Amino acid sequence: MGFPTRISRSIFPQWLMRSLQILKPEECLTDAQINHLAWQIIGAGLTAPLAWFTFDSIGVRLASAESWNGNASALLRPVSAKTATGIYTLTFAATYPNEKGVAVPLEIKGAKAFPQSTTANTVATPSVSGQVVTVKTTTANTGAAIDAACLVEIV
Repeated sequence: MGFPTRISRSIFPQWLMRSLQILKPEECLTDAQINHLAWQIIGAGLTAPLAWFTFDSIGVRLASAESWNGNASALLRPVSAKTATGIYTLTFAATYPNEKGVAVPLEIKGAKAFPQSTTANTVATPSVSGQVVTVKTTTANTGAAIDAACLVEIV
């Protein structure tokens, strides 16, 4: 299983073991070490964001990385837009190719947003509806909409 679907322990045998003869045991990992590494990789995949995206105060993409986009193709990136003062959207496709090129549905479970403003008074609040993540940026003290650059993590 590849991205955008997360790997899980269920896709691996209960206990991974080598099937090849070990020629130089001093240069090889033990079966326990292999299983520990598999467990760590699975855990990292489950806790890391599917994607991150930064945009400026007018909604233009500054940088991004997507777990399904190992070749950094512009065609596989979400589309960002500023729809009103302090309101930005990131729109994702319904499917993205896995490591074999097969279209796999993207399931966005949530998002986190972090204002990248020099003003400490800015709050960024994300919401998810289907394949669209909306980020609203406001002032902390009055709640007034304000334009601000953000970093968004998609989970």
